[in-house]
Amino acid sequence: RFDLLMKNTDKNLTNLLKLFVLIPGFLFIICLLSINIFDRFILNGTLGLMWVEEVTVIVMVWLIFLSTAVIDRQEGHIKISIITIPHGVNKILEDVVMIAFFGFLLWSTYELLPKVFSKYAATGWSIKIGYYAIIFGSSLTIFCRLIKYLPERFSKWF
Repeated sequence: RFDLLMKNTDKNLTNLLKLFVLIPGFLFIICLLSINIFDRFILNGTLGLMWVEEVTVIVMVWLIFLSTAVIDRQEGHIKISIITIPHGVNKILEDVVMIAFFGFLLWSTYELLPKVFSKYAATGWSIKIGYYAIIFGSSLTIFCRLIKYLPERFSKWF
């Protein structure tokens, strides 16, 4: 049953993201770059894989912004304490600052999107693809910050 899969963990969303997106994404990048290296140095560019570098950069940008939610949810980011405040206040203050930062990143990227018209040279894809990663990753990070304030019966699913 689905209930058994979701039982005894409060980080299901980030675990699923790691298992089905981040790990395969990094493996995909490794495979693409390996094929590109083989093509360039062994086959002297016979396959003509000019698009590999652009696709690798796009996938890497997406993985970086998706991983921010995972790292933030698992509290794996670097923290520096300058002043000592009570733990509860510290957690709320940390949430407010992180939501404000990612909210600003989300808003500023959304405002910038209409001004971006460039395309990648080899693939012809819009440069906006990378900006969508910022929007999606920031939204996911904000969502992960906010779900811990849900009642227990709802937050266990995320």
